Formats: sequence, structure tokens, C-alpha cells
Amino acid sequence: MLPAMFPCLELVITMLTLLTSMLFVSSLPFTQGPATPNLPTIAQKRNVAQTRVATTPWVQNTPTHVGNGNPPPPTSNTTLLQAWYVSQLSDAQWQQLMTGLKGQGITSVVLQTTIDEYPTYITQDPPDYQPVYNTNQTPPPGYYLHTMLALYPTAIKYADGVHTIDYYGDTPGAPGVSPFEECLKYAQANSINVYVGLNSYPDAWGWNEGDDFPFTQDSAWCKYEYQRASAVATELYTLFHNSNPGYKNYSSFYGWYWPNEVDNVNFNNNTSFNSPSVPYYIGTSQAYANVITMLQNNFATFNSLNSAMPRMLSPFFNPQYTTIYSTPNTTPPVYYYTADDYRQTLQGILTSPIATGSQTPLFKSGDILALQDSAGDYFGLYNTTTQSWNWPLQSIVPNVSGNLQSQIDTWFYSVCQAVNQVTGMLFWSNADTYQVQTDTYDQALTIPNYWYESAPINRVSVQFTEEAKYVTNIMNCSNAFYDSPMTNLWSNMAYFNAWNYWYTNKTLNLTTPPAPTNVLINSQNGSIQLNWRILLGVNGDCGFVVWRDNSDSTSEPYIRSPLSKNEDNYVDTELLTFTDPDTTSFGKAHTYYLQDFDAFGNTSSVTTISVPASQGVQSVSATPTPVAGGVPSLGTVALYFPAGSSGTTVSLSSSNACVTVPSTVTVGAGLYTTLFNITTSPVSSNTQVTITATYGTSSATVVFPVAAQGLSSITISPYDVNGGSAGLGTATISEPAGTGGQVVTLSSNYPSVASVPATVTIPAGATSANFTVTTYGVSSYFQAWITGSVTSNSITTSLAAPVSVQAPAPVSLTVTPGSVVGGHTVSVTMTFSAIAPAGGLPVTVVSSNPSVLQIPSGITLAAGANTCTFTATTSPVNPGPVTVTLDGYLNFYIGGHVYNSVQVTAN
Repeated sequence: MLPAMFPCLELVITMLTLLTSMLFVSSLPFTQGPATPNLPTIAQKRNVAQTRVATTPWVQNTPTHVGNGNPPPPTSNTTLLQAWYVSQLSDAQWQQLMTGLKGQGITSVVLQTTIDEYPTYITQDPPDYQPVYNTNQTPPPGYYLHTMLALYPTAIKYADGVHTIDYYGDTPGAPGVSPFEECLKYAQANSINVYVGLNSYPDAWGWNEGDDFPFTQDSAWCKYEYQRASAVATELYTLFHNSNPGYKNYSSFYGWYWPNEVDNVNFNNNTSFNSPSVPYYIGTSQAYANVITMLQNNFATFNSLNSAMPRMLSPFFNPQYTTIYSTPNTTPPVYYYTADDYRQTLQGILTSPIATGSQTPLFKSGDILALQDSAGDYFGLYNTTTQSWNWPLQSIVPNVSGNLQSQIDTWFYSVCQAVNQVTGMLFWSNADTYQVQTDTYDQALTIPNYWYESAPINRVSVQFTEEAKYVTNIMNCSNAFYDSPMTNLWSNMAYFNAWNYWYTNKTLNLTTPPAPTNVLINSQNGSIQLNWRILLGVNGDCGFVVWRDNSDSTSEPYIRSPLSKNEDNYVDTELLTFTDPDTTSFGKAHTYYLQDFDAFGNTSSVTTISVPASQGVQSVSATPTPVAGGVPSLGTVALYFPAGSSGTTVSLSSSNACVTVPSTVTVGAGLYTTLFNITTSPVSSNTQVTITATYGTSSATVVFPVAAQGLSSITISPYDVNGGSAGLGTATISEPAGTGGQVVTLSSNYPSVASVPATVTIPAGATSANFTVTTYGVSSYFQAWITGSVTSNSITTSLAAPVSVQAPAPVSLTVTPGSVVGGHTVSVTMTFSAIAPAGGLPVTVVSSNPSVLQIPSGITLAAGANTCTFTATTSPVNPGPVTVTLDGYLNFYIGGHVYNSVQVTAN
């Protein structure tokens, strides 16, 4: 699970590592390895695996499939947390995260590491960092090896025996509470079990950047790692799973996770791979022996602490190695490393004893092997003919068709055979719910770019369905960030909503998202930019792709851009900006093909946008439109490129005298749009008018309907309304209503903030009618828009007016009685200007003398209330009287303070 571990640093490290590897590998001769074995058919594999699955039911029942013709989505009840991510969470965010995971059906989490290791040297004073290329090298004078950050205050020291491992720091909002304890606390509150990981160096997965072999081949390094891991396990268990007085004992501390996720090509028990002619990252039998030694030592520690706790091992497989390191010109091809090689390696490890000569097995009933499915991993394909790397980086399982199924059938079947050798051992999948992406522009860079993003739920559904044929449970990487409720930290909220939809409805949403519309070309600063709005929310978009001068939407896009973050929960659209990174494209004619995609993986139809090489009128538009005669509107002219230093003058014309526009309008220097006023006159019948904007040989038009009868205004009074109070709305039409009156349709863009009746009827002969605007509690100021619409003679005119809903602000604080004998209680009431929203709001009241007047904790302004009352306790005083001041305010809303005092007298 390295991809999410270092979101910024890992890109640089991985790319440098990969490039170093390329140079090294290209110089190696390729010799034949073991031949591909004759494997059973897919049907035979599944029969064997399903026999095992049938005897070990899913921890959660597989949901019943509903509609859409899709395979039933198996439930994943376990997910992964990573230290760098959870170290950022506040106390409130921990609660939000665990509650959100429980709502997604999560019953177990794996905390991958409790101590992260970073390849850095550091001096104590002044700080000075140097990269580490070899753990065996001696630190320079004055430096010590600084490689670790812990999720809890640890007493364990670095290898120098002097400096204590550093601490990420206490949880914001919970002084004295570590992120590790927060995990246990809120997991326990939500009935979630935690598998606790220990320490892990990032290069334990593969090779060291400066070495020519994996760390797992270094026996001294392995010893250093397993000794520290055992120390971490002992310390964690003593501090947080201890029933003795003075210690903490969390029942959510459920099992252990061995975090060294060595892969299939970095260790094996096939001695033929020890040859110097074999690529170095096809591991040796020494690495295989080292891995067993590490497991034996750590598992012995686990047994000594609590032998009943389950242990989880989660290696991953890399099927590309079966093809890129081969002799493809032979018939049949000869492969260096196959799924059956992996089976033999794992089988040897799983059936090892806990110690040399011992009769006690290393693994026991209830232990778990959770095979990482590699569906989200990446790899640059190696061409064995040219001995060079081909870009782009590709997912090891890049799609959800036959490639995925064949890899699952081959590798999961082989691992299932190995796990079957340990009675009662569980075989899980550890599913990658992220994906690595790149595009043709990034591939053309000197060092190609790639990035990680949430995988579409449609792909995840196929993963789970295929893997459920072999495993008894599925954990995933990871609901905690790729499909997280923590919108301000990692993923787009749409992925969280989509996952919840899938889990709740037991089916996928196959609704096609809307295509990009109203695309505005904003070409400036030497770049071509395109702007448009997309929908967010449950069925909202999560990003877009662009093809340039290529109408084949099945080909790899020129640019792919995921939306990594959502904005305010009230926002339902988001303005997207695509900037062509090719600065040489400016001033050239190009055609762009745009497509939006959503969290399920559904894609919109393609919108085509052509950008000319020279200046011209891009568009002319009007808002509002249509309008009733006599109602003004506002027009916009947009150019393809910014206006020159003297501005750009555009000619305007109207096809009918009932609509008047200025003859010309000037776009200011450096700008690409400008506004102009549109004046209308009453008409006896509905009239279609064309407004034309012209510059040189280019022109653009907009059809502007003028209605004989329509809405002329919508007003809300007052503009500022305290939440919970009502506003008065007025709808006015251009002509008196006819027989039966005129119905005005009403709506609010945020009815949870301000709601209106569905309609209001203007009586016959009248031109206006009033309606009530009902407001609700909000936690901060929020503006809602109320829209009215009138349809007459097949033309609908609409206008909108804003209303500002205000959050509660403290108004007063009263104390009853105002004078009290010490030792008695007083009643304190705070009054606010508006009601509290759903969930209420935390209130703070501070006593100027807590030893005399004590304020209870947990004061809340309840949902729908504008007052809160609580009881404060006084202590006896002698001598007296003592005057105590109370200061009241809302915890996070800057609405001012209110004060009052109470006199506490002696008995």
C-alpha cells in the first residue's frame, strides 16, 4: 500500500527509483527462467476455491442483487488506515471518519503502521537533512539516523540508543490524546475492530534507491526491523491493551498487522533465481529466509503478549513480471516468475514453524492472508526486445474486463492453494480501490507524471465480484481516504456518496452524467483555457478528460483531471477550468473534445469546442432570458482571446425594436468579456428577437424571447432573516392577471435553508401576491435564492431574489438568582438571535472564578432552539461576597460575547 503513504514525497522517490532501475536493468543479460506450469482450467480453479469459500462463510452476507443487470456487489467490511493520513485528523474528524466508515458497513480497520520510517539524516541542532541511500552507511559526523515518526509517544529509541523516536503530536482538539488512541477510542465507540500495524520502512516493499537488491536480502537490516517491531508491539500492548490499574485497555485493539508487504518478485525459495544474470529485483532465497526469520521473531512476540489475537499478512503480487522478464520470442515463452512460483514461496512461509526445530506452526487458525489484488498499482511496460521502458505507466490490472479476470483466476487460485495448507487460516482479498492515472501530455515529459485517484465504483464492483469467488472476505484500500467522508482532506465527496449508494441499494448507479455545457473559452497569459460548470453530489461529476485534435474518445486522453476535493456541502455545481499545458498552442487553431465522468465510472457524451487561431467573437448571451416586455436584462460578449492594449470594440444589433442594445461595446485591455444593458418594451404578443455581436468577420448570435405576459419581479423582505424567522416574498407580473388568476411557481435552491410554497396565485385583475419564506437554523451565514416562474402562451419567464439566512449570535445571558449563598446552584440562560441547525451548536460559558462558580461541560444550543439553560454550581465562600463574571459565546461562530455576573455570599 505504498501509493498513499507519501502523497508528495513518494512521487519523486518512486520516479527516481524507477529511472535508476531502468538504467540498471537495461544492462543485464536475460536468461531463461522456469517454464510456465500447466495450470488447471478456470472452471477447475473456481471449483477448488469455491469449495473452500463454501466452508468459510463471508463475515458479512453478500447483499442481494437489485436491478441494472450487474453482478451482486460483495460487501467489504474492512478497510485500511495509513499513519501519515490519520496523524492529521482532529478529534471531531476521527469521530466523523469512524462514524462514516460504520455507515458503509465497515466492522474492522487495519492501521497499517504506528511508526512511519523516512529515509533522512538529521542533525539535532541546527536541523539539516540529507537523503539516505543505504542503511548500512555510517551517518556523517554530527548526524544521527532520523527515520521515524510515531502515532503515540514512544520510549523506543533510534539505533544510536540516544534519541527517542519522534512523535506526530497530540490530536488537535484532544490534548494529551495520541492519534493511535483516537483510532482505538472511536473504533470502539462504533464497534469496529482494529488490526494494529507496527513499523515499516517504505523500501521494505522493494529495492533500496542506492542499492542493487531489496532490503529483504539484507539480513542485518531485517534483524534491525524485526527487533524494533517486537519492541513496538510490546509497548503498544502494554499501554493500550492492559487490564492492570493505571493502564488503558481498549477492546477495539483486536489483532496485529504485519506491515512489511514484500511482493512476489522480491523473495522466493527458488534457488535458480540466485543467478547474477537474473534481474536483481527478482529476489533470492536469502530474502525468502530473511522474511521467515522476521515473521518468526515478530509472531513469537505476538504469541507471548496474547496468543488468541489474529495476525494478518498482506503481500502483493505483480503479474507484469511474468511477461516483461521473459523470452517472448520462444515458443512457448519462458517466464522468470509465475503464479505457481509464488504459490511455492507462500506455501513455504505459511507452513514454517514458529522457530527452528519447533513443532508449533508459524501461522494458526484465524490468522489472515489478505492478498493485495494490484488492481490500482502501476508499472511502465518493459520491452524485452529493445531493453527499454515504454510509457505510459499503466495499472497492473488496467481495466475491468478479461484482463482482470484472468489475473485473478491465475494468482488468487495459486495463493488459495497455499493458504489451504494451514488449517483454519483465512484467505482475504486486499483490494486496491484507487487507480494510477496518466495522460498523453504527462507521458511526453522527461520524467512522466502519474497520480493516484479514487477508483470508480463500477470497477471496484467487478474486482469484488471476481475476488469473492476465491476469498472469504474483502478488505479495501481504502474507504478512509479514497472513498472518505473527510472531504477537506482527500477525496471528492461524490466517491463517499457513491460508495454509500452502492452499499445501501446493493446496486450500481448507471445514470449518464450531463455533458459539459456553456463552455467558455478564456485564452490568456499565453494559454488556452476552457471553463464550464459540473454537478457535484451523489450523482455528481468527479473530473473530466480532454482530447485535443482527436475525436476518438476511446483513445488515451490528452489531459485527465480528477477533482480531488469537494467544496462547501451546500454547493451543487463547481466551475471547472481546463488550461492547455502546451503553451505553444496559443494562437493556433485547435479542437478540444470534453467529457465529464462521475464516481461510478459513468461518462458523459463528448462536447466539441473549436478555438480559432485569431481574435473573434466567441459568444453573446443574456441573463435573464426570456423576459416580459419592459423587464431589463444583462448581456455578455465574450472574445476568444484577451483584448489588446487599446481594447476590442464589438458591434451589437437587435432584430426588433422592442429590444434595444448599444451599437458597440468595448472589451477592456487584457479582458475577454464585457457586459452591456438590454432594454425591452411591452409587446402585444410573444416576440423572438435575435441579438448579434460582430467583430471583423466573426459573429455570434443569441435568441432573446420577449413575452407579452410574464414575471416582472421577485422580492424578499427583509434581505437578512434570522434562522427560524420568516421573510415576506412578493411576486409581480407585467400585466394584470386574467380570469382565474396567474399561478407563479416558486422554488428555493437550498430548501433546507430557506423554503417557499410550491406556488402562489395572483388574483384576477391584480399584478402581485405575497408568500412566506420559511428559514431554518444554519451554523454560519448562508445566502439562498428564491426563484419565481410564470408560464404564459408557451413562454416561461423566471426571476430570482436572494435571502440571507443568519446564524445564531448571542443576545443575552441571564443568571437567576443574581445573588446566591455559596454551595447553592444558579440557573443560567443564554438567548440567541436565531435557532440552531440540526445537531445543535456547542456553547461555551466561562467563569471568571472557577473555584467559586463551576460551569458544566457539554453545553449545547439544541436544534431548533434559540435559548439554552443550564445549572451552575457555587462553592461556599468565606469571607464573602464574591462577584463572578460569566462570559458566553458560541464555540466556532464569531458572533460576539455576552456577559453577566452573580454575587456569591457567605453562609
